[in-house]
Amino acid sequence: MRLPFTCCCVVWLLCYMLCSGMMGWLTAMMDTTSWTSEQHAIAKDEFQLYKKKLRPLIRNADHSCDRRVTGELLTTGLKVTLPNPQSSDLVFFEERK
Repeated sequence: MRLPFTCCCVVWLLCYMLCSGMMGWLTAMMDTTSWTSEQHAIAKDEFQLYKKKLRPLIRNADHSCDRRVTGELLTTGLKVTLPNPQSSDLVFFEERK
C-alpha cells in the first residue's frame, strides 16, 4: 500500500527519489545507512510496489510503436492533484470487466 505524501519533507524526498530511481533501473540513489525506521518502512513499501506492479510492466512491455490507441482519456486527460509542489506519483489503470 502506498503511503500518502502527508509526511515531512525528508520522507517526501525519500518517496520521490525512490519512485524516480525505479523508473529506469532499480536504485535508491542515496545513503540508506542514516535512514530512520520510518524511512526504511516507506522504502520497503515502495520496493514492494516496484516488484509487484512496475517490474512486470517493464518486463512484459510491448515496445512496438506502430499501433493506434484511442479513448476518452487520450483526449480529455486526467486531473491529478498532488499535495506537494514538484512532486510525482504513479497512477495505475485497470480494465473494467
